[in-house]
Amino acid sequence: MAKELSELLTDLSEQAKKVEDSFAAIAAETDAAAEARREHTRAAATAAVDKLDQSATAAGDTVAGHWHALQARIDEEIKGVQAGIADHQHARDIDHAEHQAEAAKARAEQAIALAAAAVQTAGAAVLDAAVAQRHVDAVKRQ
Repeated sequence: MAKELSELLTDLSEQAKKVEDSFAAIAAETDAAAEARREHTRAAATAAVDKLDQSATAAGDTVAGHWHALQARIDEEIKGVQAGIADHQHARDIDHAEHQAEAAKARAEQAIALAAAAVQTAGAAVLDAAVAQRHVDAVKRQ
């Protein structure tokens, strides 16, 4: 079952907090632990991007399915025009509004998924920067 937008935003907030906590924790870790944390975060970012790609493909399939279903429904409605043009127009307006709402929700879910992938990628970049600075510090000490 698809999550509500508020749940997706809560997940995104929690994910961003984890990145922040990881960045704070890296200061107290050994170089090896910091590098391991960075590699783990990179793997998670890659997985998030892959999931987003899969989701985008599935969304495209869903849109095509909705389009075919919509075409079939329009054909049926055209056959029923004689029963009342006013009823027909009202049904189309409702159907269009529902499809618009579904499309808007799908765009929001995709945007949240993209933001989640961006947070993961940002986390990897932050840890890259921290590890690189540690390397600079180590080279300076030599």
